[in-house]
Formats: sequence, C-alpha cells, structure tokens
Amino acid sequence: MTRKSLREQSLEATIQQMERDKARLERRVASLEEKLSSTLDGTGLRLWQLEVPTGKLTIFNYRWGRMLGYQPGELNAHFDVWRDHLHPEDRDEVLANLEDHLAGRTEVYQVVHRMLARDGSITWVADRGRVVERDANGKALRLLGTHTDISHEKDYETRLNALASTDALTGLSNRQAINGWFKRQLADDSALLFIDVDGFKQVNDALGHRAGDEVLVLLAHGLNEELHHLGVHHHLAARFGGDEFLFQLPRMTPARIEMIVRRWLARFGQPLEISTGQASIGLSIGVCFGRDATGNFATALEYADQAMYRVKRSGKHGYHLHAPHQQGEGPQGVKDESQRDRPTVRQSVLPSVGRYHRRGAFRQCPVAASRWQWPASVRAGQRHAPGGAR
Repeated sequence: MTRKSLREQSLEATIQQMERDKARLERRVASLEEKLSSTLDGTGLRLWQLEVPTGKLTIFNYRWGRMLGYQPGELNAHFDVWRDHLHPEDRDEVLANLEDHLAGRTEVYQVVHRMLARDGSITWVADRGRVVERDANGKALRLLGTHTDISHEKDYETRLNALASTDALTGLSNRQAINGWFKRQLADDSALLFIDVDGFKQVNDALGHRAGDEVLVLLAHGLNEELHHLGVHHHLAARFGGDEFLFQLPRMTPARIEMIVRRWLARFGQPLEISTGQASIGLSIGVCFGRDATGNFATALEYADQAMYRVKRSGKHGYHLHAPHQQGEGPQGVKDESQRDRPTVRQSVLPSVGRYHRRGAFRQCPVAASRWQWPASVRAGQRHAPGGAR
C-alpha cells in the first residue's frame, strides 16, 4: 500500500476543512433564513423573487399557497399560478401595473389587490416590488419584492365604514350614508318615501327621551318587518333626522306603494307597548317616484318632503303621492336673515291625500293647504316644522 505524500495529505486536509466550513456556512445561512422568515412572518410580509424570463417564483419565507389555503407542495411557485389566483376584477389592473414597471415606466411595482383562496374566500394583498437586475438591453431579468396579507385591515376598514354610516340607535343608515344616495341616479320605478313621526314630541315630553328612543327603535324594526312580509328586501332605509326616516324602494308601482303604506299606517295607528307604558304616534308619509324627479335624488327628496307636509297640513297619519303637475314653482328666495331658516308659504289646492283613520278605513278627501317650499339656502333635513312640533 503506497503511502500518501505530504502534499496529498495536506490537500486532503484542506478539502476536509473546506467541507466543514461549507457545512458550517450552510447551517449559518439556514439559521439566518429561519430568523428572516420568522421576522418577516411576524410583520405579515412575504418576500418573493420573480425570474422574469422563466416565470419561476420563489417565496423565501412562506411556502407557496399556504396563505390561500393550500398545503405545501399542492401549488407550484410560478408566475402563471399566481396570475390565475388573482381576483378577476383586479387582474387587469395588477398585470398592467406589473408590465409598466418591467418596461421601466414606473420606479416601483405597487398595487393593492385581491387573491382567491382555495375555498373561494378573498385575501387582500398589498404587493410591492422592484426590478433588481436587467440585461445589457435593459430587459428585466429579476424582480424582488414583498406582499402583505392585509385582509384584517380591510375587514376593520369595512367595519369602521359601516359604523360611520349607521345610526347607533336604530341600526339604519344615517345622514352620512344618505350623502351617497345623492350621487346615484334614481330609477324611474324607484320610490322615495319621506316619513315623519306624528306626536313624537308629545311622547318625549310625557314619557321621557328614553321612551322616545324605544319608539324610534320599534318604528325602524316595524317598518322593515312589514316590507319583508310583503317581499321587499333590496331597499335602502335610513334615519334622516330625529324623527324622520327615508326609504328607497326599488321596482314599485303606485298600487304597491299604497299596499305598503296601508300596512305601515295600520301597524302604527295602534299604541306601542314600551317599558314605561303605551305610546301613541302616527306617520306622515310623502312619496315621490324617480320618474317624477327625472331620476335626481335631491329633487325626489324635495318633492317627497313637500308631499309629507301636505299630509301634515291635512290631518296627519296618512300618505301623499307626489304628481308632476303638483310641482308648481320652485323654492322662493329669502328676503331677510330673520326668515332664512323658515319656509315660504304658497296657497294651493291638493287633489287628494290618503288619510288613515284608527278604525282602519281610508278615505280620499280634497283639501286646501299651504304648501311649504324650502329656500335653496336651507339644506334638506336641517329645519324645523313651521309653528313648532310636528
């Protein structure tokens, strides 16, 4: 057996030491990657790298697909797989942002979008990246970036928006939500109903504000309950003011509106049982169809408000449907500051107002009444009834 030369022994020792150093470095790299992975996972960040020519996608700190409900190995980390899981409504925008950056038109790729999970649920992602390597011709070769699961933040944002647009007492939409109604066109067969509670001040004065709150809660629940019993579900309902409510009902006819208000008036023509006894109220309801306001919500609101006041002036607890020939002239100007918050008055003859008697019978009666017209400077809802309580 030939003995190894000193040179060969030295070379072998050097190789063995290099192998030990390599193993030690590999362990150190693995330890650093584990620490990086833990750190990034703690922040919700996912570090990724895209090799543009091949489409290979490397997820450094999170096994591909787990965020979307897949087990490790069920999905290949590839650009095509990622693209297929983009939400259909976001896909074009995301890919356009990515293409703009790869082509050098933007300094960074950055977009917030949705991805579809295995169970069909949606994951919101904040995606951000930058090209870190290009070839001699400037073509992108490698893209490095992060994405963050922001689903919890989006859920929180949704809840905050809901709270900001919901009346805390009744659970209906509030004035802030109604502001959005002004921006949408009103369909011809959509009906806007303006409801004012008759006798509400008397309830507050006699039984206290807590009793008044109970009445408003019962009213909001009862109005919606009657709609549901009649098969009306896709509607908008809001508390417009202290004792004023707005309902926007789709796909309505005058006959169907009459059926609905009959149910409402019958239900709230009876005393309400509350914790301190019984409370008697009524409803004055003004109605305007979208077609009679050229689809403009603000105009429909004005006409429904005027129709409601016709009921107020003719005995309360009833309804009135606005008709185009009743529009008359527009709001008149204000002559002095002392009258700025008061409506102007013009005499008119009302063709008919539906009144509900507590015995359950309707009658149609022509009445003469003053038509209250609000100056343009006065915003809808920020007013008081003429002469005190409604």
